[in-house]
Formats: sequence, structure tokens, C-alpha cells
Amino acid sequence: MRIRIGLTFMIFILGLLMGCDGETVNGNQVTQEDETSQTEEVLGNRKEETAVPYKRQIYTKTGSDFSWEWSAKNLPEEIIDQYENYVNSVPGGFVIQETPSEYFICVSFGRKESVTKGFKINSLAMHDIDSDRSFLRIHAIPVSDEDVMDKDVQGEVTIRALISVAKKDLPGGIGINEMILSVEEEK
Repeated sequence: MRIRIGLTFMIFILGLLMGCDGETVNGNQVTQEDETSQTEEVLGNRKEETAVPYKRQIYTKTGSDFSWEWSAKNLPEEIIDQYENYVNSVPGGFVIQETPSEYFICVSFGRKESVTKGFKINSLAMHDIDSDRSFLRIHAIPVSDEDVMDKDVQGEVTIRALISVAKKDLPGGIGINEMILSVEEEK
């Protein structure tokens, strides 16, 4: 019993110490709320955006007992192999291959608790086209009645997609260096 109390006390003290050891800006500690509001403020101030057309190439759901996939035809094997390397990636967008004419991007949505839940990419847009810090914003929305034929399959699924963006469709010939994945809240 003494060991549990001592261990709990040590964990509590360590938690306090870790909580106090945050980043500082101008001598003031930065809190999670500060970081969130600063991020929202930066994104809110970025008004300049240009829609970017894209092409769906692959959409995959992988569970512990199964894998489901929709795929376009005629994709090079090396791109498919690189896409497969992102089966357990964190949510976000990743350029997996750049060719002379296009970018191939893996968009990972992370895990969902049901096979019938999924995501749909709603739009792509380049932001801050005239600055050195331009980025591609991938906007996705949740889908709740996907794969209804498989509704009896149990367990979590990892969801990801492969899209391609033609370089000629990017504004001002700028390249894709940074990406932000924004997903609407599920209703």
C-alpha cells in the first residue's frame, strides 16, 4: 500500500514538473490554449487561397481481419508500393512521389471505430500563394454510411487515400512543400 501511495505521489510530482516546463515566448509560458488560438489566428489571417483540382487514385480501409480498396487503373507499381508503406501513418498528407508532371499524395485519415465510417476529400486549396510559406490545405468531411454491405464486420479500420495533383494545375508554378489536413467534426 505504501508503495502505491509513494508511486502515485511521484507520478503526480512528475506531472506537475512536466506541466511547468513549457515553451516560453517573451518570457511567458505558452499554454495549449495559446498554441490553439495562435494556430487559428494564423490560419484565419490567410485569406488568399486558390482551389486545386485533384484526381482520386486509391481509397483504402484496412482492419485487423480484412482490407477493402477502390483503385484507379494504370498506376505505376512503384507508386502503389510507396502508398502501401503508409498503412499505419498518422493523419495528414504526405507526398510519396513527385514526377515531372504531377505529385502523388497519400492522405491518411487515421482510425475509425466502424467499417461503415469513412472520409471524403471535399477540396484542395493552395494558401498564401505569394509568400514563401505557401501550403496545400486538404479539406475532408466524414462519411457515416460507407460500405453498408460490410456493416457486420467488427473492429477498427485505418483509412487512407491516394490522390494526384497535376503540376500544371498549381497556381504560379509553385511546388507542394507543406500540407495541412483539416477534417470537419462528425455530426
